[in-house]
Amino acid sequence: MKNPTKSGLRQFSSSTKLHEKTVISSEIIPALLFSRIGNKTFLIFLVGTMLFLSSCDKEESTAPNTNDPEPTGNILVKISTLGADDDPDGYTLKVEGSAELNTDANGEYTIPNKRVGLYNVELTNISSHCTGNGNMLKEVTVAADGTTSVEFEVSCKAILRDRIVYSKGLDNFTEFKFHTSKLDGTNEKLLLDKVISFPNSIRISPDGTKLIFHDRIEENNSVQLFLMDANGDNLEMIPFEQNTNVGFMNQFNPVWHPDSKKITFRSGNKVVTYDLETAARVELELDNGESFSVNEILDNGNKFLGIYFINEVGEPAKRSIATMNSNGGDIKILKETTDYSFLAPRVVNGNTIVYMQRFNAPGFFLEPWMMNLDGTDDIQIKNKLGFSETDLPQSFTLSPDKTEMIFYIANGFNFYFGKTKINGNIQPINFENRALRIHPDWSAVTRK
Repeated sequence: MKNPTKSGLRQFSSSTKLHEKTVISSEIIPALLFSRIGNKTFLIFLVGTMLFLSSCDKEESTAPNTNDPEPTGNILVKISTLGADDDPDGYTLKVEGSAELNTDANGEYTIPNKRVGLYNVELTNISSHCTGNGNMLKEVTVAADGTTSVEFEVSCKAILRDRIVYSKGLDNFTEFKFHTSKLDGTNEKLLLDKVISFPNSIRISPDGTKLIFHDRIEENNSVQLFLMDANGDNLEMIPFEQNTNVGFMNQFNPVWHPDSKKITFRSGNKVVTYDLETAARVELELDNGESFSVNEILDNGNKFLGIYFINEVGEPAKRSIATMNSNGGDIKILKETTDYSFLAPRVVNGNTIVYMQRFNAPGFFLEPWMMNLDGTDDIQIKNKLGFSETDLPQSFTLSPDKTEMIFYIANGFNFYFGKTKINGNIQPINFENRALRIHPDWSAVTRK
């Protein structure tokens, strides 16, 4: 029979020895590794292991990223244009944080995906003949998933843009009325439904919004100046001074100043400058027997270019192309004659003028000439403009950049408008219906 006590002791001893072996092995292995790889390397290994385990814990504890988009909204801009301009220019729309947008004169524009918040919205590039009704810079608030509306309203005057005005009448040179058309003769419109006594007098203001001309009035048979809008509305007469001599009441040959706020004209023998805004009237009276008809305003209103007359008793009348200071001083004769007349000298660049010269004979004997503003290099230029031998130019008007001209031309019993330039060819302007059209004036305003 086995001794149970001895047997249990043996088993316990065996178990203890096995455990001792295990403990010894777990302690020996790191020690062996430690001794083999070195203290420093083992330390790096240990730290790296701890960091790895730490990152795993963080990955497991971090919430998933849903990437929800930031809330946005839209801006709806509504633009409307009122007034007498039947073909207005568009504008430039500026929305804070977005690219600039060129718009039509009327329309709606959506600016999408704007973050929630405040934004400046501005309508700019408004033409000078137009005015914004109210503030053209507005602040709007964009709400999440919503559309915020903002409105702009602009009012525009009538304007003559890329057009000419002229007199249109019957073939027998009667019943003239003022008309306008595009440069190619299309879109002809009646400006004023009134027969005009002086069909060669109408002038467009530099800003294209006004027209000035002279005509005879029945009450005293004098010649007076009339102002109207570019579409013929709001016709009014420029005030004049009463005089027992009707000739000294006459006001004629109006010329615009560059700012479109003043005109200069003849009143009897006086040169008058009239302010359209203040009604201030500045008169310049020359010596007896002298007069000056202004054709163009130079040097920002300080100098005149025109025709200077001297009519002394017992002497032939002298006619000159001349310049004069606006105060009447420093008259400079560029070309003088007693044998023929000059018409409409105009500056075509900073130092050159073009004018018409007419011999004292019946008929349509006029020729275009050109010379420097100091009177030198005076030449006849009909052969440089593409006219035929039978073409007889009568009057001309200049393009906005002064490089082209439109002539009123007589050729036998035919009369027409032709566009040309120095060393160019005549290009007839063809209208939709036959009529006598004379003395064009070319607007200085072009499409922007």
